[in-house]
Amino acid sequence: MKKTIIDDNLLAKFLDGNATADEMVMIFNAAKEDKELGEFLAFSVEVDREMEFLQNFAQARNKIAVLPMASKAAMQDEANLCAIECERKIMERHGIERTLEQCESQARRLGWLDDGGVALFNIGRMLERECFSLCRTFDNNIDNIIEALEKNRDVIVVVDGKEITTDRKELEEQHLEDVL
Repeated sequence: MKKTIIDDNLLAKFLDGNATADEMVMIFNAAKEDKELGEFLAFSVEVDREMEFLQNFAQARNKIAVLPMASKAAMQDEANLCAIECERKIMERHGIERTLEQCESQARRLGWLDDGGVALFNIGRMLERECFSLCRTFDNNIDNIIEALEKNRDVIVVVDGKEITTDRKELEEQHLEDVL
């Protein structure tokens, strides 16, 4: 039996939801033959389900950030593309060329970006689609960032703007607010 070969372009087209019916059948048949491809597709479906759940959860809470990861990464008076631009720069650093417009379009189409910015749990989604391995962490400090950079890691840092523009007394009140 001849093994069906699925190239990266067809797989990307499928994952973006742009494959034709015939291409989808070809991919499903290949996944039956290739255990690794089947596991990859199952994993991507699981990630999409998790994303949908988290997005629905965030919307259902009427924009109340119960978890830090539901907060938005956004800049005042900007198009809220800073997180998208960071991901694009990392891809560019690794030889993947995309325009900011292409990245913005993909992020909006897939629900990672809206007018309020990018939810923290969505930062890195474009990189994941390009098969980058990510680690999302919270409550880091400058030493964690320096350590990652010394190991030649790519880092996207999201900072609570209030915490870097607020005086010490207000910062203590902000910390108490965060704890509560």
